[in-house]
Amino acid sequence: MNVIAGRPMKVIAGRPMKVMTARRCRSVKGRISEVVLSGELLSPEDERHVGQCLACQAEVAQFKMIERGFSAMRVQIATAPPDLVNRVMAGLDRTPIPWFRRRVAVSVSAVSAVAVAATVAVAMRRRQAAA
Repeated sequence: MNVIAGRPMKVIAGRPMKVMTARRCRSVKGRISEVVLSGELLSPEDERHVGQCLACQAEVAQFKMIERGFSAMRVQIATAPPDLVNRVMAGLDRTPIPWFRRRVAVSVSAVSAVAVAATVAVAMRRRQAAA
């Protein structure tokens, strides 16, 4: 690491690059999402930092990709089928399931969940014992 003009610098690809602090990156990364998604501009100081910090450049690129995805989603408009209201209302008018059938369904689900959890626990213990 070199010291140029009293500041710690790294020379990357023949260019001196300022050594970034983790605190500076955290503060800039905290604002990158707001700036990219709102379309605002970074402050000149933050722009200089992003221009020299590969981690922050990657963060900007990631948020720009997310923003493009959101923009593509905004264009799609979904329309409900014409008979949707009738189908929902018909579903609400059905007779309720008797209490004993619900209880059986809940019991079967609970037993199945316990069986899966036990199987996973046994498999994990076998892997730990083998390692």
